[in-house]
Amino acid sequence: AAIEVLYTIMEIEDEQDRSLVEQLYLDYEKQLYKLAKGILHDHYDAQDCVHNTIVSVIKYLSKYRESDDVHRANLLMITCRNIAINMYNAKQKRFASSLTIPEDDTDAGEYGEYDIEDKDSDVVQLVINAENAQTIQQIVMKLDPIYRDAIVLKYFFQLSSKEIGEIINTSENNVNLRLSRARKMILKIGGKKLYEIYQG
Repeated sequence: AAIEVLYTIMEIEDEQDRSLVEQLYLDYEKQLYKLAKGILHDHYDAQDCVHNTIVSVIKYLSKYRESDDVHRANLLMITCRNIAINMYNAKQKRFASSLTIPEDDTDAGEYGEYDIEDKDSDVVQLVINAENAQTIQQIVMKLDPIYRDAIVLKYFFQLSSKEIGEIINTSENNVNLRLSRARKMILKIGGKKLYEIYQG
């Protein structure tokens, strides 16, 4: 509930940090609740999800301090969505649903084999090159959420695989697997254009 969230915020000792978290909550509470409710279909579960999202904000507060408003909003939504999906899956293990996250040991599906070797440095170079930023962003947005979130948290928020795993509630090994698949997908989806960037 909102009262629990406010109590959690009040426990932050540093005044500036407390003000930042409080402002984030006031600015995005409705959006977070709507996102969580759309996944969980339950008022109280959605409230719990928002609360857990704020707890995550406090844990990774340094990332929010370093980010602008757009990146803060993205990080909030990624965190909230993954918390909500994890809550949903925990309650609905026996029922198939399109919201259920695919198992990480499944085949890569339509992406199959790739002509470009999967190297972490390849995507890092593409991401940090301002001239390619818009192209990369468009491709990343086409990825399945479980891969998109991993890439965004890794390369735009500079989180470690361990930190990403804590946010999206999966193992560090699974995070690395998702990142590997996501990098291949980015290079594959980008086709000739990205291949030329990659080569040159």
